Amino acid sequence: MKLSKKMIINLFDNYVILTEHMQNKVGNSKKNYIVIEGFADVDVFEKIIPEKKKQIIYAGSLHVEYGIKDLVEAFNMLCEKNEMLDDIDLVIYGVGNYLEELKEM
Repeated sequence: MKLSKKMIINLFDNYVILTEHMQNKVGNSKKNYIVIEGFADVDVFEKIIPEKKKQIIYAGSLHVEYGIKDLVEAFNMLCEKNEMLDDIDLVIYGVGNYLEELKEM
């Protein structure tokens, strides 16, 4: 069975997008989303009440200079300080100069 982009997009309940325009690509106004435009409100994470194992997926360049190391360190710091995040995984796809260090983790 071949999965279409639309089928994959519809598998997710929530989205973090960089611009409002990206919501048009998701194509479902009933889905929950937040536009971060390069910034995120840390208070949003305090409102997460996990009911089952959830994933945050990052797919893109794994270059330190683009902030992937900061993302991983921030996620790890949040998980250490908040037991509610224990059942949330950060899943990362991509290649770049930070890949080997990520593999070691």
